[in-house]
Amino acid sequence: MDTPCSNSEIVAGYFANFIEGGDGPNFWAFEEMSELVSADPERAWGLAIEMLRGSSDPLYTAYVAAGPLEDLLSRHGRELIGRIEVLAKSEPWFRECLVGVWGTLQPDIRERVNNAIKSDV
Repeated sequence: MDTPCSNSEIVAGYFANFIEGGDGPNFWAFEEMSELVSADPERAWGLAIEMLRGSSDPLYTAYVAAGPLEDLLSRHGRELIGRIEVLAKSEPWFRECLVGVWGTLQPDIRERVNNAIKSDV
């Protein structure tokens, strides 16, 4: 897409891409989200949380956790870990999402994510 997309368009397109198997007409949303993780992590963080908060399907949750959330932690973990810890402490659904982050993280970030998974209110 050549025109800027709204958050709701990206979210809808991202999940539609998942349903299509990753190479359908909504692949643009996957590419847009990947670009945002690199170029605009603040917006990507907000979108990832919107996707996770709005999903009741565990497959969608896993898709976002192992995708943009994991990528954000891998690339911007030091900037985001504080808010991840705060959100995990207050939101059980988010702790469950963090379990889906399997990728390679900096050791100290991985330790803090693991501790956040174990945190409770």
